[in-house]
Amino acid sequence: MAKSHGSVRMGPISLFALIIILCLAVMAVLAVTTAQATYALTQRQGTAAAEAYQAETAAQRFMGALDAELAAVHAADLPPNQTLAAVEQALPGLCEEAVAATADADGAPVAIEAEASIITTDKAANLAGIVGVGRTGDPLRDGTPVEGMTPLLDDKLGAVHAAFVTDGGHALDVIAALCDDGTYEILSWKATTLWNEEGAGETLWSGSPSLG
Repeated sequence: MAKSHGSVRMGPISLFALIIILCLAVMAVLAVTTAQATYALTQRQGTAAAEAYQAETAAQRFMGALDAELAAVHAADLPPNQTLAAVEQALPGLCEEAVAATADADGAPVAIEAEASIITTDKAANLAGIVGVGRTGDPLRDGTPVEGMTPLLDDKLGAVHAAFVTDGGHALDVIAALCDDGTYEILSWKATTLWNEEGAGETLWSGSPSLG
């Protein structure tokens, strides 16, 4: 007598359990993906914040060294053209010292490109977005603004433009006008982020609408 082969029948309860298992598996995968994306985003944000502070620290050190250099040059009582020449000659060394004195959280030196140069007050006003109505003593031309001309910088010897850029593309531009009394005046202190075409890959799902 031949034995009959039994068959497995899927009842409503078994089908419902299978659907629940599949949903739990999908949610588990999404949870792991979300955790990994959040961790990567946190790392990028931490690195960006650290580099921003490093550039800020280097710029602050540079300005402190520039202040000391201006005081020394002013004490020498040099003519304006020689004052600018002396400051311009000292700028590369001030940049190197500022970067060398900047370290990360572990005390290791950081990779920051720093450069500074002497620029005219008109160029400084243009870069800093300062627009006046003509030179002091000049007619106002019916009050029409003249781009690149500002009476605020008439008494300045010149200006210093310094730029600090980290490996991650975080840049800090500083423009300071040089006064004839051995001091300086900050015209612009602007932090930007340079575009990186390589990127870090696409995130298919970050787990939050605000991060997608």
